[in-house]
Amino acid sequence: MIRSLLFIVAAACIAQVAYSEIIRYSDHLIMGDRPEYLVIPKFDKKEVPHWYPGHGRSFIDLSDVKIHSSCDPIEAAKRPTPPPGDENQCKDVTFEVLMFEDPGNRPWMDYWPEGDYCCTQSVVEAGGCSANGLNKLIIPTNLPGPFLRSTTVKSGSGSNLIEGASRHDISKSGIYVMIMAMCDETSLPVVIDGFIESIDPYGYVPADEFGSMPFNLSLSLMYLIVGIAWGVLCFWFSDQLMPLQFWITGVMMVAMIETTMLYFHFIDWNENGIPTTAVTVVALFFGALKRGVSRVLVMLVSLGYGVVRPSLGEEMNRVLYLGGSYFVLSFVYSLLTELTPSTHSVTESDYDAVSLIVFLLALVDTTFYVWIFTSINNLMTSLAARKQGVKYVLYRNFRTVLLFMLFFTCGWVAYSSVLFLNDSGGANENWRMRWTIDALWELIYFVIFVSIAVLWAPSNNAQRYAYSIELTQLEDDEEFNAAGDAVKQEDNGEDRGLDEEYGGRLQDEKDPFQGTGALDLNMATTKKA
Repeated sequence: MIRSLLFIVAAACIAQVAYSEIIRYSDHLIMGDRPEYLVIPKFDKKEVPHWYPGHGRSFIDLSDVKIHSSCDPIEAAKRPTPPPGDENQCKDVTFEVLMFEDPGNRPWMDYWPEGDYCCTQSVVEAGGCSANGLNKLIIPTNLPGPFLRSTTVKSGSGSNLIEGASRHDISKSGIYVMIMAMCDETSLPVVIDGFIESIDPYGYVPADEFGSMPFNLSLSLMYLIVGIAWGVLCFWFSDQLMPLQFWITGVMMVAMIETTMLYFHFIDWNENGIPTTAVTVVALFFGALKRGVSRVLVMLVSLGYGVVRPSLGEEMNRVLYLGGSYFVLSFVYSLLTELTPSTHSVTESDYDAVSLIVFLLALVDTTFYVWIFTSINNLMTSLAARKQGVKYVLYRNFRTVLLFMLFFTCGWVAYSSVLFLNDSGGANENWRMRWTIDALWELIYFVIFVSIAVLWAPSNNAQRYAYSIELTQLEDDEEFNAAGDAVKQEDNGEDRGLDEEYGGRLQDEKDPFQGTGALDLNMATTKKA
């Protein structure tokens, strides 16, 4: 526990920057004694395919990074007039870049156990470094394969390039940490422009996201196969389609577009180093739309829409409002988390905004879950009371699918937690598997969606089956009989309000059939003998 707290405190002392591939800087300030770091996963040329534009190369290149003094007249003109006394802080400083391989079996910050990355006067007095290293990065003697580059930034001068060979070739797969620092705490900050280029043998997609490319291609093909099969059934039984099947078709089309756009997002990212914003936003839009419409679909199924209820009345509006709220919140959350610049340091206001959206999403999701399971239980009870055995079995299978979804979701949460907790302590042992967290969830969604599509697939007698009343064949089914008996027990054993021909009560405030016309004699095409 104490070790984890120390890691969090140490991480808070230096600005964190996300995983990246081409990291662009524009007027980015590096403060004195406030290092920044990049954590970059890398593959060597033996472990992954050699695609364009990587062509088997793997390196991190700093040659396009330019450093300016904030005392430079051009830079000073961009900023407010400094307070009195700041003129004395304009002096030559040393800017340093340290790169090394993360050992993987321990947090890399453990190499600086006291959290002191810069050799300042106070650290010298405490014995943490020697006076010869004053205002420079502290380089631990046991640091694995350090790659150090530095340049002197002169006060009032123009741009400076990092001195010496600035390209670091990768010969071993792993996590590479790069620390940038200007350790003179008495000087004004330096300004960074340009970009850092990180390329892998296949291209620019970060190594921990590489698996997402072939996965999204495979998932797109899987949706295409299911979509073709569904389209053939819809065409073949076009005169028997129910409203619910149009909703399934809509969700399927949105899912196909989302997975295809995600694949092109990664292809674009891999070739250009920075994903095109328009492609990314479109992929995020359809992803949020899929999640929102999917919840609406499951809610409609749970309410019996299209099978036992031809219309939901005002309930349809409530379902659509709830689904629309989820879509908007999910889309905003995706934009905030996925479009944040890689050089953006997370602030307290960022945490507050994301936390609020996550809370609202959880609230909407909880409303959906409670409403779904309450509705399907009420629906099954009413079906049992009316002796509608076939429909009862259909919805019982649907409930089983939902229970399996909850089971798989719990498994996904456990799997994600194991990967996250192993990495959250700073030991990046599972970086190759990070992409599987999102991939596993998408795979679970695909299986559940296909199961729902199979249950409500178009058939030759779909419409007649939906609005017909049957003679039950489940007299020996204990669950079916128990559900029907529960309705009778509410009336103290009397069959008050039961329709003699169709079975079941017609005046029940909790009855999902009431007022829908589902049991209207004119709509029933099959009567009990």
